[in-house]
Amino acid sequence: MALAAAFDLETNQFDVQNAFPHADLDETVYCECPHGFEISGKCLLLKKALYGLRRAPRLWQKKFTARLIELRLRQISEEPCFFVNDYIFLLFFTDDTVTLSRLENRERALAFKKSLMESFDIVGGHIRGWDPMNVDGFPDGASDCGRQCASAVF
Repeated sequence: MALAAAFDLETNQFDVQNAFPHADLDETVYCECPHGFEISGKCLLLKKALYGLRRAPRLWQKKFTARLIELRLRQISEEPCFFVNDYIFLLFFTDDTVTLSRLENRERALAFKKSLMESFDIVGGHIRGWDPMNVDGFPDGASDCGRQCASAVF
């Protein structure tokens, strides 16, 4: 949020619905049939990553990263979940994503989001409760907005 305030950037947040099943498995995985659907002597062959599968978060990160690179974003080597290009900053954690862009790049940022929506089920929009004009106290303290954001996160 400090970047958004310092450079007068528009902020957007979105969530990828059911992110892990978008990721393809990189190995053969079998599981027991769900309770109520058991068939004696049978198990299931998974075709997609599922929540609870130990490798699912890493497989999702690889899938999402690959798509961002296809959309011509450059991954920052020091922070694998931070991507940039000439009009947008993108940060993600699991299935939650934040984008920052200048107002004059709004159309390009919307086109970028539309391209992502072609691959993933995305919901979200402008970050609510965030007023870049209300960020003060750097570096001595946080504004009311900063305290609200911090309390929501922590």
